[in-house]
Amino acid sequence: MEKLLRRGVVSLLLFALQMPAGWTQPAQAQQEMQPVIRTSTAEVLLDVVVRDRRGRLVRNLRPEDIEIYENGVKQQIRAFRFAGAERRTTERRGQEAARQTSATPGAAGAALPLRTVNLLCIVFHNLDPVNRTRAQRVAEQLLKEEFPPNTLAAVFALDDYLTPISPFTDQKQDLLAAVQQAFSGRTLDFLDASVPVLTANPSAYTVTALVDMAARSATINDRLTGGEVSKLVVPRAEVSMSTSANVTRGYQARDRVDMAHVTGSRALDQMATMVSELEKLPGRKSVILMSGGLLTTGDPDAFGKLVARANAANMTIYSFNPTELNETTDTQAAKIALSQVAEVSRSQTALGSVSLSERRQQSRQGDALEVAVRSSDIMAALRELAEGTGGFLVANTAEFRKPFLRVLEEMEAHYEVAYRPANLKLDGRLRTIEVKTSRKDLVVESRNGYFALPLRHSEKPLQPHELIGLALLGAEQPLAHFPFELGYYTFGGSGGRRQVAFAFEVPGKALATAQDAASGIAQAHVSVVGLVKDAEGEVVEKFSLDAPYQFALANLEAMKASAITHAQSLELAAGRYLLEVAVLDRTGARVSTKRLELEVPEPPAGLAVSTPMLVQRVEEAGAAEGSSDPLVYQGRRVVPLVSPALDPAMQPHVYFVVYPDRRKAEKAELLVEFYVNGQRLAAQTAELPPPDPSGAVPMMVSAAMRPGLCEVRITARQGEAQARSSVRYVVPQARQQSRVP
Repeated sequence: MEKLLRRGVVSLLLFALQMPAGWTQPAQAQQEMQPVIRTSTAEVLLDVVVRDRRGRLVRNLRPEDIEIYENGVKQQIRAFRFAGAERRTTERRGQEAARQTSATPGAAGAALPLRTVNLLCIVFHNLDPVNRTRAQRVAEQLLKEEFPPNTLAAVFALDDYLTPISPFTDQKQDLLAAVQQAFSGRTLDFLDASVPVLTANPSAYTVTALVDMAARSATINDRLTGGEVSKLVVPRAEVSMSTSANVTRGYQARDRVDMAHVTGSRALDQMATMVSELEKLPGRKSVILMSGGLLTTGDPDAFGKLVARANAANMTIYSFNPTELNETTDTQAAKIALSQVAEVSRSQTALGSVSLSERRQQSRQGDALEVAVRSSDIMAALRELAEGTGGFLVANTAEFRKPFLRVLEEMEAHYEVAYRPANLKLDGRLRTIEVKTSRKDLVVESRNGYFALPLRHSEKPLQPHELIGLALLGAEQPLAHFPFELGYYTFGGSGGRRQVAFAFEVPGKALATAQDAASGIAQAHVSVVGLVKDAEGEVVEKFSLDAPYQFALANLEAMKASAITHAQSLELAAGRYLLEVAVLDRTGARVSTKRLELEVPEPPAGLAVSTPMLVQRVEEAGAAEGSSDPLVYQGRRVVPLVSPALDPAMQPHVYFVVYPDRRKAEKAELLVEFYVNGQRLAAQTAELPPPDPSGAVPMMVSAAMRPGLCEVRITARQGEAQARSSVRYVVPQARQQSRVP
């Protein structure tokens, strides 16, 4: 990182460690490890999938065949085993309960798991109106099965474009709804549908940061790998409804003699489109291709290149043909097409004049025979495409569940490799992972890296703004592309821990805005990512905010004159900390970072006063914010004013919390004093109201305004005990003389 920064340009490929919310390793998967792999939080449990060049799983790999490098340093493998495939087999034998009872609890639960992300793509292709309904029923049946852990699925329609019908998700009800609407014209953008995959681990989220070391600034350009596709679904059928669908297929086979190459080229282009779009996604892609058939050009080189490209894209294609088995489906078209060829052959011996069209047909008799044979078995290309990528064809059957269970078993199969990182510090920095094998004919898939965060912060996936922020926080020098203020406030606590509020304030005039004069709308987008590290440099807390703003263009000047502020409340143990914060201007593609050292004192044993703060505004508290948040005041949330320089026209308030000593019977009272340039100008004493159930007395008082350095001093008294705190701010000289209260 340091070398890249010194060159002035940073190009980072970031990889998130987190799994989507709700994704945890099932208890049976954790407990089935016999022999037990014993790990600690200082170990990494890495999932590795190994396949040959044809996409087939490799099950005979040995530990000496694998090498793991973290940040370029070779790691020592402490445990190695093939896992996953046997779980479903055991379940089908009814031994799940016995294994759960006999397994060792917590055998691998303490490790840092870097699980594989399984991508399941259900693609509808070349379906006539009858087969559409059947394909939907088959897909609904498949979605009722239990997916492997960490599986994201999506539904697509494939015609001239690969169009997403649903985003990648692990929610079965959303996928079922997408299947039911697959041919209704409801569409998504490929990029939007891929966000859950690209921000999961391993992700393909690219951040390019142009760093100016002299100005200590950076311009960021972040993007999700995926690209744009057409947003228009064209759910056409290769055949239309008629009295007899099979006869219609036969007539179409006759027409394909003239258009065989064009039809085959279009079909290959469709498959190539599917491969080119899905290859942009990271990890292994298992494609359930619901297709009525595939007619190709018959060119083995072109088809071989398509299969090779699919294998290079880590795709396994499983072809499912939903056509019901009957005696005429496959033979009727062949009979009609071959009868046409026979008729042309007989016409060559006929006496009399022969028309020009008949001569044309006779000259193309060989081509007609080839097309008749190829078009009579449109399952052959589907079979070759599937088997060439490590999958299989499911056709001429009404039983789809067993083949799909085999698909799920192959998706779940992987090697589990445990290693102890050479660098054990969880400092939030990016750790790249590279897995190599000594066998050149194998393709290895695994996590490409992770951010070294504590396990409790690994339960949710990192969002795009978090990936950017964490990457730029890893820069050796802070970046300053625009100004922002950073402050912290200490409140009460117990059990050796205190409540601490952090506030980040960005001037509106420092942010870029996107303006649409036609609609009269302006937009700004601010993201905040922060890490709190202990004295050893390890992360103890992580927080983030992603806030897009939209407002009327007429209010642009008011927005520029105001400030955007975010406050975050945390509980920290007493001690010294380092706060690292990155603020991103997403609209202007800029970023600024700051670092702040702070010390959290021990919770007070008696009377205490929190750090007073200037109040920018008071807003409605969110549903998740309760009495435990020290910034919630009478059901509303206090937004701090961090900048100490105030506008003379402002009328700010000061917010603080008094904590009386519950052991004393005396009532607490409060003394508020106002100083300007060190001289006391006013003072007021009042008795404090009774504390709330937590023992706190939140207070808010008006702050006087005088030109100069102002200070509000807070003194709480209870019997002989006293507690003091203060807040300072600067009021510039007003341009015009005005009456000041």
